[in-house]
Amino acid sequence: MPVHHVANGGMICAYDPLPEDRFVVVILGTPSGPRELHTTPIHLYDAALAFAQKYAQFMEHPITLLPITAREYIDRNRDELTRLWDRLSREARANAVAVYEGRLQ
Repeated sequence: MPVHHVANGGMICAYDPLPEDRFVVVILGTPSGPRELHTTPIHLYDAALAFAQKYAQFMEHPITLLPITAREYIDRNRDELTRLWDRLSREARANAVAVYEGRLQ
């Protein structure tokens, strides 16, 4: 894991994305432990790193960038995704399944 030190003593722990990674989780270190700030698509990894570089100097604890796979994203967010799925209309659910199965272009 590469560790980047930032001016004024800040630190960033940035894991390199693997080919199968689809998201990056931005995690802030806090006195009470790590807290997830947000998750963004992997194609925005460089923007997440730029954010970490900008704000790490003001942080007492490290900022971590953790690339994850789609399966890991689902496992981490299962309850929220279930609530979202339950709110979708029948047509929206059918379209989502069709996209997943490659039937809807």
